[in-house]
Amino acid sequence: MILLFIKQNKLLNMTIFLISLIFCSLLLVLTLNINQTRIEIEATRNFKDKNIYQISDNLYKEKEKQFFSKPDSFEILNNFSNQVHANESYKYYNAVWQPIEISDFKGDIIYDAYYETGNNQPSYMIQNKSYRAIKSVQMNQAVFDFNHLQLETGVGFKADDYVFKQEDDRLPIILGSEYSSVYKTGDTLDILYYQRKFTAVVVGILEPSQKIMTVREPELLLNRYIILPLLDFEQSPPKMEGIFLKALLLSKINGNIITDLEPLQIRTMLNEISAKTGFKEFSVIGANSLAVNSIVNMTEINRNTLFVISVALFITLIALFIIIMRIIIKKNIDFYKVLLISGVSMNQIYRSINYQLPLLNLIGCMLPLVFIMVTLNNPLSLLVNYLIVVGISSLIIAIAVNRYTRKYFEKVDIVQQLKG
Repeated sequence: MILLFIKQNKLLNMTIFLISLIFCSLLLVLTLNINQTRIEIEATRNFKDKNIYQISDNLYKEKEKQFFSKPDSFEILNNFSNQVHANESYKYYNAVWQPIEISDFKGDIIYDAYYETGNNQPSYMIQNKSYRAIKSVQMNQAVFDFNHLQLETGVGFKADDYVFKQEDDRLPIILGSEYSSVYKTGDTLDILYYQRKFTAVVVGILEPSQKIMTVREPELLLNRYIILPLLDFEQSPPKMEGIFLKALLLSKINGNIITDLEPLQIRTMLNEISAKTGFKEFSVIGANSLAVNSIVNMTEINRNTLFVISVALFITLIALFIIIMRIIIKKNIDFYKVLLISGVSMNQIYRSINYQLPLLNLIGCMLPLVFIMVTLNNPLSLLVNYLIVVGISSLIIAIAVNRYTRKYFEKVDIVQQLKG
């Protein structure tokens, strides 16, 4: 019976199918945006109304030479870094923009460290290997936690991954989403990290559009970045040649403090740590809290905008379906009369008409479903969300159209027309 009704109105039913296809495609885009907005809201909520302070060392020119001329300078820096990090009165958040060099890099020029500024550097040779400077960020665990970074494949850093091991040159790394077509989990890369050689092992790849806050800018998109763990020393820093130890320790003390505490309280705590460790060459400044709070507010506005767009789209769709169903009913009055004369009940006609819409809507929503399954890695979460949104939307549309159809049939009163 339903197929008979569909064949009776091929053009109009094709219109319903196309509208359903467009609607479900928009629902897919909307679901993707809702997922991303949800992640961003969870992340920005951690920064909302927080005081953010930046620790900056004052070691430059003569001060730097004088400080590092001390035999225990590395020990002092390490102790200061460890005590700042261990304080439980605040969260120590450290994300350091720092290019690394990779030999025989497989990626395009877009991954180069200075691609966005147009200052790409040529590759150079070290021991018969060609190295390129690539975008990279060092992070401590707080950066992952505050920004709710999501992995597409693989795993995040374990606690042990943040510990420097002098005898082990293997270093876990996580890649931005655009690397998924270049490298895969388990691949190894020959890298220079502060000019020290490491064998980097890809342990995970981020989902698209993952962002973090950094000292350089309030929002950094990680799609083209390589993520390194910001290394700690379990004991005293080992003696080694080169700039690695010095650069790493300086990176570790130039982080952010995120807290509800006031400036005077933070300065008092850091002065106490300074007195204990003997490191005094640093400043505490207010980070760009205004920019961070602006991003928090914009994220909430985006969420509200998505909600308004969703409601407007939904109402428009219901109106379109009702108009089309009205045209179908009006066009087929004589056909319904023939069915009634043939012994078909009015309830059967109601059901057949009202089943057309969910059926065509279901078919229209299958193509975006296929798109999700074919193009995305680990699509389960998005798939579930899409099916929930489609299911709820289709149910509401079916109920609204069903009620209108019955009222319109009551108004037309086909049975009375047959009686004359």
